[in-house]
Amino acid sequence: MRFIKKAIKKIVFLLFFKQKIVVASTGRSGSTLLFNAIVSGLIRKKFNVGDDGKLYFLLKKFVGDFVVRLSDINSSPVPVLKTHDLLDRKYENDAKFIFIYGEPLESALSVKIMTEKRGSRWFNDHLHHLNSSGEIKDLFQKDILNYENQIKSWAKGSPEHVLTVNYDDLWKCQKKISSFLGFDVEFPEKLPRVSKDIPKNINNELFEHLRHVMSELSNR
Repeated sequence: MRFIKKAIKKIVFLLFFKQKIVVASTGRSGSTLLFNAIVSGLIRKKFNVGDDGKLYFLLKKFVGDFVVRLSDINSSPVPVLKTHDLLDRKYENDAKFIFIYGEPLESALSVKIMTEKRGSRWFNDHLHHLNSSGEIKDLFQKDILNYENQIKSWAKGSPEHVLTVNYDDLWKCQKKISSFLGFDVEFPEKLPRVSKDIPKNINNELFEHLRHVMSELSNR
C-alpha cells in the first residue's frame, strides 16, 4: 500500500509540478505556519482549490511532507518539503529553499513546552532532525538545538536558491516570499506571542551569543 501511495504521489508530481520547495528552520520558529501557507498557495495556483474543503485536504497529502535530511529531497515524491536539516550546498540546485529562524530563547522555551506535552521521544527525535544530540537538562545551558550551526549553515546559501526570513519579519516578507516562489503565499493573521515562564537558571551568555549570531544573518 505504501508503495502504491508513493507511486501515485510521483505521478501527480510529474504531471503538475516542476520544482521542489523546501522550508527549513531552526525548529519551533514558525516553519509549520510557513509550510502550510506555501502548500495552500501552491494548491490554489495549480488546482484553484481553497483550503476549507475535503478536496484541499486530499490534495495536501500529495503536495507537502517532512524530510529528515536534504539528501531525501529527490526521493520524496511531493513538491513542498519541510526539514530542520543544515544546508549542504551540493543539494542547493535541487529546490528553492526558505530558511525561517527566530529568537533562540523562544525556540528553547517552545521545545521545553512540547517536550512536556509529548515526552522524551519527541525531544530526542527533534534533536536528531536538527543534527544534534543532548539531554533536556542542558536545554538552557548549551546549544543542544544546534542553533548556531543552523544559522551559519543557511547563511552560506546563494540568494538565487536560498531566502532567509526572521519569523518576526515574516508578515512583512509576504510579497518577497511570493515573488521568490512564483505564486501568491498568504499568511493568517499574526497572533501575539503567548507568554512563557523563563527558568531561573539559564545561560544568559549563551543566548546573548546566539542572538548576536542571529542578528548577523538578519542584517546581511
